[in-house]
Amino acid sequence: LCGFFSANYVCDVTMKGRKIMRDGEEYLEFDKMKIKLNVGDGQIRLTNLFNGDPILGEATNRIINDNSKVFINEISPVLEKSLADLFTDISNRITLKFTYKELFPY
Repeated sequence: LCGFFSANYVCDVTMKGRKIMRDGEEYLEFDKMKIKLNVGDGQIRLTNLFNGDPILGEATNRIINDNSKVFINEISPVLEKSLADLFTDISNRITLKFTYKELFPY
């Protein structure tokens, strides 16, 4: 199964953090990131569906693309949560390795 997706999209991201004390040092820790995706019109093209059956493959692509707003609305909350969890984890893995002073020397 191979696929191609193209769309117009905008992503609003909010990150809030705070200083925490650990081992007598200050560190920066982020709260869970908030992400809101706004996806415009999109096109998905999946190939090699149903063992390469061209009729079923084309029908599936047509159904998905004719209902792309419904599809996007269904997956957006899960995608937003997954991305927020992932990017918050990555951010904290970086910032919690360095003291606040190392990240922001004055």
